[in-house]
Amino acid sequence: MITQSIFERARKEPQRVAFIENDVPLTYAAFAGRIGTVRRHLESLRLPTDGFAGVLAASFLEQWVVTLALRSLGINTFSISDVKMLNELKIRNVGLIAVSQALAQDFSRTPPEGGARVVSIPQGLFDPGGVDEALPDAIGAPAEGGFLIWSSGTTGVHKKVFHTGSAYETYTAWAIEAFAYDRNTIYQALNFPLWTGLGGGLVPPVWAAGGCVVTHWKDNPFAAYFRHQPTLGMLAPVMLPLLLAATPETSPLQKNFVLQSGGGFLPLAVAKELVRRVTPHVQVIYGSSETASILRSQFKNPDDLHWLTEHVSRYEIADETGNVCPAGIEGEIRVPLQDFDCHGYLDDEEASTKFFRDGCFYPGDMGVRREDGRIRVLGRVDDVLNMGGWKIAVGPIEDAIARSVGSRSVCLFREQDARGNEEVLVAIELDRLPSEQEIKTVLAGRPGFDRFRIAVLKSFPRTQGGMTKVDRLALKKMLD
Repeated sequence: MITQSIFERARKEPQRVAFIENDVPLTYAAFAGRIGTVRRHLESLRLPTDGFAGVLAASFLEQWVVTLALRSLGINTFSISDVKMLNELKIRNVGLIAVSQALAQDFSRTPPEGGARVVSIPQGLFDPGGVDEALPDAIGAPAEGGFLIWSSGTTGVHKKVFHTGSAYETYTAWAIEAFAYDRNTIYQALNFPLWTGLGGGLVPPVWAAGGCVVTHWKDNPFAAYFRHQPTLGMLAPVMLPLLLAATPETSPLQKNFVLQSGGGFLPLAVAKELVRRVTPHVQVIYGSSETASILRSQFKNPDDLHWLTEHVSRYEIADETGNVCPAGIEGEIRVPLQDFDCHGYLDDEEASTKFFRDGCFYPGDMGVRREDGRIRVLGRVDDVLNMGGWKIAVGPIEDAIARSVGSRSVCLFREQDARGNEEVLVAIELDRLPSEQEIKTVLAGRPGFDRFRIAVLKSFPRTQGGMTKVDRLALKKMLD
């Protein structure tokens, strides 16, 4: 149990720092004391242990305290930002909403749909004066509660991933090995919400290993990114220019810091600048919240931005009949499922059938394996364009255009012009209008790309997930 691990660490190393939020450190003893105090309060209320409990609190610390207290009682949890998000999720069997007292008025004005019981957590239970520092010897629940995370991905629909408490123990062991967590780990969680994989899924294993988690959600979080000497951080490519902008040219290199980038293609120019100004340890990763699996590479040359290696994981490239593709043949990426992986989406049979089948999870991306075993992600299956009879994975082409014009993101869509002729819509996230010749140079010689039009936006719509992916559905609607 993750809560038991925190309590044990508090006994062994009570003054070791477990959490730093907005520059305020919290020791394992103080962290465990808050969890224990809130747990005893919740236990006295005789809460229902079946179904789900939503958690809404005024800070990440308060959210984690309430979440871990509930999970230690065997209650499954999920995090929300407000009543609107709760209603949008449409989670069945929500029996309880635990709200910190500072935010309880939100629920009094707009009651949640479904009639869930709302429990207000007195603010004093989070403050030092209200904490009972005595730590119980054992957690009484027969099994730890699970947790729910979700993302809208690029589909516009929340995909809800539920991990049981028992499965999470095995996942924790995998995460500690995959990300090399230990007692010296300082994980920079920035301001990623608990409902994301980065803010919720990867955080508890840090505490299980005895490490420290840093969050910062006030002012400009990137300005404080390295203030507490983190050893690991994960950012989407769209966030990296913000980190660079907040890092002075005169700042020393963070030689003990590993920066992992995922959720999109990392531009070569950005990668080089990160190595020059931030850290020599820049990695490209590919993974998902549904499974314990990642592809990874250490950036040393341009090849490493695209060709990744299976790390404590197993991936396959499958053709349309479900057979494994030989090296050099494009197909759909899939991950053979392990017992502790998610095996379907909560309350979504249609999506579960589409993405979980034949004992595998299909994340919805195209890929190709090289002779040396390394894998390249080519883009979304749904984004493959059928141009003049050619099926074309758009990922590498979008990346090439982005590098050529210096764009943050590029999306390609198939459409018809006023005369009904097939053409490619090149959507570019940029502050200037690139020339038609710049695009022609990249598309030259590619079958089906002889006709195109350019649309430029200063910013693309993005999803709510931790990696803030481009919301391609919303973008296409804006451009139609």
